[in-house]
Amino acid sequence: MQVISVYYSCQVTDPLAIPVVQEPFAGINGTCDQERFRWLDLERSGEEDLSLPIDRVVWRLLRAAMR
Repeated sequence: MQVISVYYSCQVTDPLAIPVVQEPFAGINGTCDQERFRWLDLERSGEEDLSLPIDRVVWRLLRAAMR
């Protein structure tokens, strides 16, 4: 199994138009490759909200950039 992480920085005119879930992996059923998106509030989230080590590194970089 291989995991590829892609990160984007963008501005969205209508964030509600992007289908997202509240819980990680919510709505994934079966064995087909599927992806889900969720928003994380950088000020309220913590590293424990992320499961992949690379996501935790990026989270720390984003938090540092906010300061």
